[in-house]
Amino acid sequence: MTFRRKIHKLFRMGILSDNTDQTYLEHLSDEYNNLKNLVFKYDEAISALLTGGHASYQIDTGQTMQRVTRLDLAMLQEKRDIAENKLNTLALRLRKTAGVVQAVPRW
Repeated sequence: MTFRRKIHKLFRMGILSDNTDQTYLEHLSDEYNNLKNLVFKYDEAISALLTGGHASYQIDTGQTMQRVTRLDLAMLQEKRDIAENKLNTLALRLRKTAGVVQAVPRW
């Protein structure tokens, strides 16, 4: 069952109302903006470590502060990829029309 069908089923059952749907969409929109900011922060850190001549870089996400070094590049890139995948998923959920999802195996 698709995400949209699940939501519509909850509407029919009376669990969700129009107000709940709007609140949920606002929550998704806020989460989307937070993830977008996080991806930007990871990109900044990766770029600074690769090109800036910095031995370490401090990432301030607004909730946490994390100091990373060049040895952490693989971990940073992995975290960035995970955040970007979540960002793409949220973007699809926020769209009113159906979208195309490309699945690429990671092996």
